[in-house]
Amino acid sequence: MEERKKAQIKAEEADKLKTAFLANMSHEIRTPVNSIVGFSDLLKDSDLDLETRRLYLDHITAGGSTLLNLINDIIDISRIEAGQLRIAEEACNVNSIIKELFPTFFEQLKKRDKTNVELRITAGINGSGLLVHTDPIRLKQIVTNLVNNAIKFTDTGYIEYGFDMKLPGQIRFYVKDTGIGIPKDKQEIIFLRFRQVEETYTRNYEGTGLGLAISKKLTGLMGGEMWVESTPGSGSVFYFTLPYRPVEADRTIFINPVTDSDPSDLSGKTVLVVEDEISNFMLIESFLSKWNINIIHTTDGEGTIEKFKENQHLIDLILMDIKIQGLDGYGATREIKKISDSVPIIAQTAYAMSDEKDKCLACGCDDYISKPYNKQQLFDVIHRNLVLYRKIHRVEQ
Repeated sequence: MEERKKAQIKAEEADKLKTAFLANMSHEIRTPVNSIVGFSDLLKDSDLDLETRRLYLDHITAGGSTLLNLINDIIDISRIEAGQLRIAEEACNVNSIIKELFPTFFEQLKKRDKTNVELRITAGINGSGLLVHTDPIRLKQIVTNLVNNAIKFTDTGYIEYGFDMKLPGQIRFYVKDTGIGIPKDKQEIIFLRFRQVEETYTRNYEGTGLGLAISKKLTGLMGGEMWVESTPGSGSVFYFTLPYRPVEADRTIFINPVTDSDPSDLSGKTVLVVEDEISNFMLIESFLSKWNINIIHTTDGEGTIEKFKENQHLIDLILMDIKIQGLDGYGATREIKKISDSVPIIAQTAYAMSDEKDKCLACGCDDYISKPYNKQQLFDVIHRNLVLYRKIHRVEQ
């Protein structure tokens, strides 16, 4: 009887936590959507001056970014719990990653008008940095989650992040702030899904509470640990470790081998754009036209193959949507690679669940970009395949 009562209490508590989480999630979704819809409607006013239009557009962009981050968090936590999230280790420069994130965090402080907060960075290794095997994308994600969390709860003082080599066989990363701090009895709870949203001290701050839960789980998947040391009113220090797996000294690694990325490099190139959503194509067309790129457009797999056969001597690159009518992007890529293997194919897809990049590369795609992407991201992936890789290839020859 006692066991049944305990089970009932536990079930009721879980239900309460899920209800609170869903209510908070609804709030977090509706808030940026309200901004996007509202300011988009206001832009219809033809009497708006240029400065006001830019202000409205900034609000729309910010709302879109917030919504995308939320969607990514939901997908990540779902993939982790389903055992579908893979850690992709590669050689990377830890110093470069830490420094690369600094401008983004600095801009976050400016956007939140937190001019009283100083942003500090500490690299644990001087010189060229630390070359190790790890997943750079997930490392950036963890550091970003922790620093954004610090920014959220810090109004004065400083935020400092970096790494050191004080633990044998491990790299220890940390994010230190002078924010509101965390009570001792809440320092384990904050890493649990559903729990953070019920804490009274977080109710005045936006967020779902998924960031810390995701970061701790990612750290575990990468072979490390995460913990926090904090005193209410005096700030917090979040630590996480990753195994120290140095890159062999005789291994050649290209780190930013070509730094110039002049838009004129793409002028006159011809790109076959495979996209069946007219609004998406209009966006891509707008981007490509700014770089003076010629465009050939198709909307289905079979038509893409025929168009490539007719124009393969003109086409420099293919931007391949995966979900298209008829033969999908995987099949179209396979058939095109049988005709010619010299034209790079970049997969573009809104699929974000399980190993999508691996599936695209396995079918013959040379690179991958996930939707939504901005102008700079599209430029980088096209430039990388039309200019950067070819320069490296010429150097190696």
